[in-house]
Amino acid sequence: MGSTSTEIKEHAEFVSQKLTISLDTSAQNMLQRYPIEMYCDLLKNYPKIGTYKYLGIDTKRICASIIKNSDESNLENYHKLVVLNLLIESSDKIEQITYPDEVKEWYLIHFESILARIEKDRIHKGSYLFPEDRFFKDVGICTLKLIPTGVRKLHLEKLPVKRFLFTNGMSQLVKGFLCILFELKGIQPVYHGHLDSRDRQTISEFNLEGWIRHYKIVAKLLNINREVKGVIGLAWFYDPQLANISPNLTYLRELVVNNGGKLFYVGANKTAAEKATRMSLKRKKLYDKSKYIPTDYLYIWPRKKIIQWADSA
Repeated sequence: MGSTSTEIKEHAEFVSQKLTISLDTSAQNMLQRYPIEMYCDLLKNYPKIGTYKYLGIDTKRICASIIKNSDESNLENYHKLVVLNLLIESSDKIEQITYPDEVKEWYLIHFESILARIEKDRIHKGSYLFPEDRFFKDVGICTLKLIPTGVRKLHLEKLPVKRFLFTNGMSQLVKGFLCILFELKGIQPVYHGHLDSRDRQTISEFNLEGWIRHYKIVAKLLNINREVKGVIGLAWFYDPQLANISPNLTYLRELVVNNGGKLFYVGANKTAAEKATRMSLKRKKLYDKSKYIPTDYLYIWPRKKIIQWADSA
């Protein structure tokens, strides 16, 4: 059984105090010049709708100043204190937020994981600096901007129209336009889901049953937040050509498109190739022989369709 929000808060307060005491003189001066509460307020006031990797001008300025007057190591320690303070504040809010119980449970799981990594110094050097994805995700969880739903973490975003609407000819343009006009009924906000490959707890959910649990949580969120148009995902593993290359992954696409979701071609790119070939020798060999080009696809699952699926699943 996991810790309660109160237990996590008390533990985080202890770790924060311990870390503060351990900082050297230059870092202590840094805390006086840039109070943690001020920096936390900047992060909490980031736009509600937009990329979870948003980085404000004032935040950039403070980071640059700390590095100039100290070093990156002290900035990382500063960021650890920032995350701990955000975690402490958010642990007080968990029981009050209008999210499904499963989401609240996942928040506590992530809080414990983040806390353990900081306390046991498992933060790899450089990963708590911008623009590292690890730091963005931990900040997103601890500000409650990222919503943990099992295998993926969600955030509110505007539909990335330019990334798919004009990438595959007139047929996709018409299909996308009709989907936006008659099914989504707008381009924002939508839930955009992201994997976290370094998070063992969520990656353990990367199977058919885990994805079904994830989408059922998404449907519950959509029932609570009626202004959200639906959920989207963008990845190489939604590519239809995987039916012949990695048929064990076809459920990722079929679960969506067989239940009212729409699939759109985005295109091949270096990142897709790196991710698609990282965990599969077969895909790597085919890619090296130019017999497989990893390609990103975007899916859109409108709120009405995914809720209908969840109600009948």
